[in-house]
Amino acid sequence: MALPSGTTEYGVVSAEFDSDRPSVIPAGESQTQEVRLGNTGLIPVVAVLEPASDGIDVPDRRVSIPPRGEATPVVEISAPPETGYYRRYLATHRYLAVLPTPVIVGLANVHPWLPIVVIDTLLGGVFYLLGYPLLTGRVRTRRDDRRRDGLL
Repeated sequence: MALPSGTTEYGVVSAEFDSDRPSVIPAGESQTQEVRLGNTGLIPVVAVLEPASDGIDVPDRRVSIPPRGEATPVVEISAPPETGYYRRYLATHRYLAVLPTPVIVGLANVHPWLPIVVIDTLLGGVFYLLGYPLLTGRVRTRRDDRRRDGLL
């Protein structure tokens, strides 16, 4: 199942002065910022965060989000020594936590779509194995058509 994933843009102003605005960072320095990741579903979610440009770093690249909960990982955004406006990008991939987190992260390290394929195959296989016999009427039932005349 594909969950909301994508790339988030952070606009950063590299300035020669300090500012209270979180998007203004002194030239050549770094600033940490929290990212809010929510889960409105009933199944836990594993989010894998990857820097999609230079100047952004994620100390904890995998985050578990509980059902109906949220997580707030921290990203570190760097401003270059030259002043100006710069864009930084963070890619977020979300997966249903029906497999152990290290397995999901290992599959995501190979390719971001691989955990989706494996999870969908697993869920589809379970529904097929449980649903096919019920829908086709091939479930075996035992029936004793012999009449019992009170004998044990």
